[in-house]
Amino acid sequence: MIISVMQPTYLPWMGYFALIDCSDKFVIYDDVQFEKQSWQQRNRIKTNQGVQMLTIPVSKSVSASRLIYDIMINENGKWRKKHLKSIEQSYRSSAYFQEVFPVLESCYLHDTDSLSEFNSHIIMELCGYLGIDKKIVFSSSFRCQGVKVDKLINIVKYLGADEYLSPIGSFEYINENNLFEKEKISLHYQNFRHPRYNQLHGEFISHMSIIDLLFNEGKNSLQILRSGILKHLSHEEVKML
Repeated sequence: MIISVMQPTYLPWMGYFALIDCSDKFVIYDDVQFEKQSWQQRNRIKTNQGVQMLTIPVSKSVSASRLIYDIMINENGKWRKKHLKSIEQSYRSSAYFQEVFPVLESCYLHDTDSLSEFNSHIIMELCGYLGIDKKIVFSSSFRCQGVKVDKLINIVKYLGADEYLSPIGSFEYINENNLFEKEKISLHYQNFRHPRYNQLHGEFISHMSIIDLLFNEGKNSLQILRSGILKHLSHEEVKML
């Protein structure tokens, strides 16, 4: 069984969904420290004026020690309507706007002030649209102990898995304390080459939110996403890069 673990990102990019697609179980890592102005509360869309960052406002009382599942959205103001309006203005001429926008609109109507729940709801709804049918669980539901690598290993063991598929960006901190082999857990890294696709507003720009792909390619999106999935890399292979 392959396990992957990622924090609940707002409107994640393609690679996030590719990681889910390559896993047997995907863990939303919501009991780790929240980072202000990170992908946990913001992401990018492409507009006719260039790249625009959409940011969810969170409670000003957030401290550096708060965990993601503790973070509350600041519902003062009309940020949901503003984000939807920006998305509509940017993608209303896209090929699949009429199909995708209602899916996204329903996500913004989800009644929660929890940042983690809001982001996770979008992730699961967009997985449904894409046709990615994988078991998704929350790390806060089983509260494994430890930090960094120790905690990841405890999560993998708790779920009864024997392989951990890591985003390649986690290599450095895993390399500091790589206990996977000692714990008899196979460690691999995601190897994702960002594919090109039809895109509005001029020259192609990669690493937008997944919704950029969905609006432009609709139900073709999963096939395009999968075209970027390459053979997983071992720890030693990543070390050689």
